[in-house]
Amino acid sequence: MWYNAPYQTGNKKRPKNLLLAFENKEHYSVYSKDDLWAISGDPDFTTTFIGRSQFYGASRNSVMEIIPMSPHDTTLANTLLTTTHTAWALRVASASSDILMMDNLRDNLGRTGLLTTVLDPSAGGGGAGGTGGTGTAKAKAKGRGFKAPSSAALVDGEKLEDYWRVMADVAGSYGLNESQREVLTQFASSIAVPGTPPICLAHGVFGAGKSFLVSVIVIFLHKAMASGCLRKPDKFKVLVASMTNVAVDRILLELLRLEFRDFVRVGSLKKIAKPVLPFTAQAKNDHEDTRDLQDLLNGELTPEERRDVEETMAKFKKNMNKSITEKAFLVGATCLATTFESFDWYQNTVVILDECSQMTEPMSLLPLARFGSQKALLVGDPLQLPPTIPTTADPSRKDGLERTLFERLAESGLTPVLLRTQYRVSCAKINHPSHAFLPWFFFASDISSGPSHVSVIQRSHKSATSSSTKASSRTGKRPRSCVRSTTGYRHFRSLMCRKGRRCVCSRKHSSAHILRLLMMLLFSGG
Repeated sequence: MWYNAPYQTGNKKRPKNLLLAFENKEHYSVYSKDDLWAISGDPDFTTTFIGRSQFYGASRNSVMEIIPMSPHDTTLANTLLTTTHTAWALRVASASSDILMMDNLRDNLGRTGLLTTVLDPSAGGGGAGGTGGTGTAKAKAKGRGFKAPSSAALVDGEKLEDYWRVMADVAGSYGLNESQREVLTQFASSIAVPGTPPICLAHGVFGAGKSFLVSVIVIFLHKAMASGCLRKPDKFKVLVASMTNVAVDRILLELLRLEFRDFVRVGSLKKIAKPVLPFTAQAKNDHEDTRDLQDLLNGELTPEERRDVEETMAKFKKNMNKSITEKAFLVGATCLATTFESFDWYQNTVVILDECSQMTEPMSLLPLARFGSQKALLVGDPLQLPPTIPTTADPSRKDGLERTLFERLAESGLTPVLLRTQYRVSCAKINHPSHAFLPWFFFASDISSGPSHVSVIQRSHKSATSSSTKASSRTGKRPRSCVRSTTGYRHFRSLMCRKGRRCVCSRKHSSAHILRLLMMLLFSGG
C-alpha cells in the first residue's frame, strides 16, 4: 500500500489517493465503484480505517485506488504508512447508491427553494431563493419584499380565471372522483396562490388510481402552460420520478393511453417498457445504445414490441433523440437516473414523486435537490411496502432510514389528502366471509359501485349523458366496484398511532395491531 503521486492535467488536479496492490485478485465482476473497504496494518484489524474505491475494480496489474472516507480515516492511513506498507483489506459492501445520495445532498441541497419546507413544513412556503432560507437571507428578503421561488405564484395574476377553468375542465373530462379532485385542487393552489405550502402529499390506498391521477395532473399543467396561464411558460418543466423503472413507465404508459406524448424518458434502455422506448433520450455513448437495442431485438418480443424497438433504433441512427431532455415539457426517470450526465444542464419547476413512501428520504431528495425545483407532489401509501433497507435498523429508533420523507412531512404537520376510492377490489370480494373484518377495519363498510377510469373518460368524451353501463358496454369491460373509506379509515389510522395524533402511522404499529387482532380471533374460536 502506498500513495499515488498527485498530478494536474489542465484545470483538473488529481488528488493524492491510496493505492492497494492485491496478492489475490478476484474476478472483475466482483468489484464496483464506491465499494467500501476496511483496511488495517495487521490481520486482527486492531486499528482500521475505511476507504472507498475510486474506479470500477482493480487495474491490470492488480492495483486499486482507494479514497479514505473521512479526515479521521486519512489520519489513520497516514499513521499506518509510517510503520508498514503491508496491509490487510476486507471488501465490506457496495455503497455506490448511498455515496451518490450523500454527494447529492452535499452539493445540491442548498440549491432548492424547497429546503425550508423539507426541513420544517410548519414554517410555510419554501426557502429564501437558492440559499436554503437562512435567517439572514430571509431577513434581507423580507426587507425588500422578495418572495422565495417556492412560495411565489407561478401563474399570471391576470390569467387566474382561465387557470381555474382549465383545472375544472380537466377534472371533468377525465372523471376524477372527489378525493382526486381535492389533490388536483390543492396542488393547483400551491402553484397559483402565493404563500401556500410548495409541497403536497397524496396518500392513496391500494388501487386508488394514483398513476392515473398523476397523469391527469401532468396533462392539466401542460394545458395551463399552453393556455398562457403561467408566468414563464418556456421554462416550466415537470419531472416524474420514482424508485423503480416500472413505476415511472406505468405513468408514461398511462399518458400514452390518454394520447399525451410531450415527454422524454431517461434511463437504461433494457429496463424501459417497450412502448416508451421511442421517447427515450440518447446517451452520449451511441455504441452502447445500439448494442442494447440489438440485444432487445435478438430476444423474444411480440410484434408490437419489435415495432417499438425498431422505431427507437431508427430514431437513434438519425440522432433524433439527442439533446431532447432540456426541451421536453415532461421527463420521466428513476431517482438514481437523475444523476446521469444527460441531466447536467437540466432545470425544472415541478417534481412529482410516485411511490414516495417506498424510498428512503435521501433517495427522495435526489430529484428534489438537484434541479432547483419550486413545487413538489409526493404520492404514496405508507401503509403498503416500506423502503428496502439492506441492514437491520434499531427497532427502538423511530427516525432512521425507514422513516420516509412522506411520513416525516406528514408527521410534521403537512396533512396528506387521502384518496378514498379504490378501483381494484370488487365489493363482492371485500364482503366475502373470509374478509369479514376488512370493511370495519379499513373502510367502515361505506361501499358503493363505480365505473373504471376508462369508462369515465370514454363517457365524458363521447357522450356526457350516457350511463356507466353503456360506457362499459362500449369498452367491453364490466364497471369495477369501488370502496369509499371515510371515518373507518381515519379510525384505523388513529388505532395505529399510539399518541393519537393525526399522522401517517408506523408500519410497526400496524403490524402489531393486526397480529393482536388475529390472535384474538384465534383464541376466541373465530
